[in-house]
Amino acid sequence: MAKVMEGRPAKMEFRMPAEWEPHEQCWMGWPERPDNWQEHAGPVQCTFARTAIAISKFEPVTICASGKQYPYVHKLMQHHTNIRVLEMSMNDSWFRDIGPTFVTRKAGADSGIKEETTAGIDWEFNAWGGNLD
Repeated sequence: MAKVMEGRPAKMEFRMPAEWEPHEQCWMGWPERPDNWQEHAGPVQCTFARTAIAISKFEPVTICASGKQYPYVHKLMQHHTNIRVLEMSMNDSWFRDIGPTFVTRKAGADSGIKEETTAGIDWEFNAWGGNLD
């Protein structure tokens, strides 16, 4: 079960794995913003879908989609067992910018940590200081 932790991750013995380290899955945001994508995002949605399907052959994929897009994306991916679709409000599709930064900490007798933990840092993305919409 998820819980909210307050404080600095490093002080709680969390570390951010390097990009080249093994990971468990890929997270993607579903594109839809008309100010970012032409033709109501249709062409880029096809590209994102093909990308998710290709990645899912090697690792699980989680696609986060807005409430408006969720039914469409869920139906589109329903036969791909290694792809999970979650409903999530967001203001962009670039998960490196808007998604959580996953951090981990190891279990150890010296630290008193009983089990390995993965946590997500919930950033408040502000479109690089610009407007969100």
